Amino acid sequence: LNENAVYSWVDKPANARCIGVTWAFKTKSTPDGYVSQLKSRVCALGYLQTRGIDFLQSYAPVSTMVTWRCMVAEASRKSWVVDVVDIKSAFLQSELEPGCVVYVRPPKGVTPPKPGQVWMLRKALYGLRQAAYVWNMKLDRILTGMSFRRSANDQCLYVWNHPSGHIIRLTIHVDDLCIVSNSVEWYTRFRNKLSEHFDITSPSKGNTSTYLGIAM
Repeated sequence: LNENAVYSWVDKPANARCIGVTWAFKTKSTPDGYVSQLKSRVCALGYLQTRGIDFLQSYAPVSTMVTWRCMVAEASRKSWVVDVVDIKSAFLQSELEPGCVVYVRPPKGVTPPKPGQVWMLRKALYGLRQAAYVWNMKLDRILTGMSFRRSANDQCLYVWNHPSGHIIRLTIHVDDLCIVSNSVEWYTRFRNKLSEHFDITSPSKGNTSTYLGIAM
């Protein structure tokens, strides 16, 4: 939260509504059932928000499994590069909508600098009604800025075609990207460019075995 400058400590305005947060704990497992990660997050109680007051939009698309299967099937048939990229703390890097102010009571265990102070959010927390929407908008701006085209048939399919014939395609499921390319060089360039914007991890290292828990 501090690394991404998600919030500022402020004195709570007299008439401002302040929503609560909770800690969420999760155990992530490998496809074989072994524990791979123990994770914790501060999550906002988004059900307390009111449209038009502390959020405006909430819809965010995810790619369909049909799109993903077709993309991977083509990549497999043509022996293309297939990789899975996870963007760390994606929502925490997404600026809130202009004119939308969200005040949050700090979580248990966090002491404010001055009694009575609360968080005024600069960026999204997991659990906010608009979190997925503002994240999707930010990722779309960055990808289209790299000359990717968004598919009219699937809003989470992006395509990049180079005049030389090199191709990169990717599908998005929240903060997980499945990427295929017919060029290792151009895929590496894209990955390096993406890492300038986000902290990304790729457990597969080009030898993908699972995506969204599905073995390939």
